[in-house]
Amino acid sequence: MSDKPEETREPEEEEQAEPESAWSVLAEVAARHPDPPEPPRWRQWVFVAQDWLAAPVSLRLVLLIAAFAFALGAAAMAFISRPAATPARAAAAPTMTPETPTPTVGIIDAVATVVPVPVASSKGAAASAATTTPTPTALPVVTVTPTSTPLTYFVVWTPNAAGAFVREKPSALAQQLDVVPNGARVIWTGSQKKNQGFVWYEVQYPAKDGMMSTGWMANIVLYDVQPVGYLRQQAAFYVDANGAPGAFLRWLPKGTPLVEVNANGQWALVRLPDDSEGWVKAKAIVNTTP
Repeated sequence: MSDKPEETREPEEEEQAEPESAWSVLAEVAARHPDPPEPPRWRQWVFVAQDWLAAPVSLRLVLLIAAFAFALGAAAMAFISRPAATPARAAAAPTMTPETPTPTVGIIDAVATVVPVPVASSKGAAASAATTTPTPTALPVVTVTPTSTPLTYFVVWTPNAAGAFVREKPSALAQQLDVVPNGARVIWTGSQKKNQGFVWYEVQYPAKDGMMSTGWMANIVLYDVQPVGYLRQQAAFYVDANGAPGAFLRWLPKGTPLVEVNANGQWALVRLPDDSEGWVKAKAIVNTTP
């Protein structure tokens, strides 16, 4: 046996595992449970709308006022901070024209300098006189003034009806073309004929379609007068009794032209195209043809 004492081995300490930290635990959990995918943009706006609708009315009102105030402030700041408008055209800087220095001329040079003056010769003057262009004489302008015959107008009136017939030919037996109402004006074409004891005038009258038509009318219904008024309706005609309405005479048809009108209160003393005078109610008179 060996005299050496046996070396005693001390028991090896078991390596103890270090406790895991909280961050490592969270990392491990995050690795096991990855984040869900981000929802699409429209889904996010849906969530925002749901939160907006779920908020109280007062909160929504406050947010709207705040957004409006923010937008108004941004617009005001943009307006204030905008650069000043530049003029459409800048004022042109004055152009400085350099002065040409005047050379100093000595006495000898000034005396010796001779400026030639051109002298016109007699031949040149004669040649220029011969080549002078003569001035043309303007022809007189003759102004021709056309002569026109003034139109002749007649006023239609018949005391027994609302108008007068216009016929195709100068005869009372000819076909009736139309009825011209009392007070209407017709234009005489210049043609006239005598037939059946009447003088017939060819006239142009306003037809129902608004156009001017041509026909024949007898002289007993045409008057060369200038009316100052017309009867707007059928009116009673009274004789003149010493400046006042007298006895009833007859009825005057609508449109009767009045050559003179002298109003006196509710009455008016009038003169008809055939020069007869009498009284009618003033309220029945108008200024234009009815």
